Amino acid sequence: MDSSLMLTTTISVMWLVVGAAAAANELIINTCNCTQYQELCRQSLAPYARLLSNKPSHLAYVAVRVTMKDAKNVFGYVQELKANYTNIAGGALEDCAENLDGLVDQIRDSLKETRWLFAANKPSQGVDDFHFHVSNVQTWMSAALTDEDTCADELQYLDEPLIRSYVANRISRVQGLLSNALALINTYYGNI
Repeated sequence: MDSSLMLTTTISVMWLVVGAAAAANELIINTCNCTQYQELCRQSLAPYARLLSNKPSHLAYVAVRVTMKDAKNVFGYVQELKANYTNIAGGALEDCAENLDGLVDQIRDSLKETRWLFAANKPSQGVDDFHFHVSNVQTWMSAALTDEDTCADELQYLDEPLIRSYVANRISRVQGLLSNALALINTYYGNI
């Protein structure tokens, strides 16, 4: 192959890759404008920009996946932490862990539904069926927000301020991710 042809082909491919990444980053920036925690939205989705198709439905799916990952990490941390306490703080952490376990289950169910919605991408399977799946995601993500709030309330019984603050910050991040994912679901699928 001629070296100038190879160089031209390589440069063309690089421009396509750069253009796709720029389009994905622009999609993230524009789509995150509808969320309450815009900076968290952009920051949490940016690592996935290269993997995104240029579809808001894919972005909503990725947002739920990111939320699931963080929620599982917080749940695991609280599970480990509660093993170190047997007093009132241990009971509070046990209650918090139970709420986080429910939250993870609800996000897992939402992720399955969002995967179905992303694959369908439009209500071609029937509008009622499509709306049923959207409603499930909205209900479960909203319920997960409630579980997160209940867990955060339990932290008042944790008598170590540094640990309480650390757990509260991690739970607050999950709350922001949940809120953002729900906003993306509502923005994209709520209008179909």
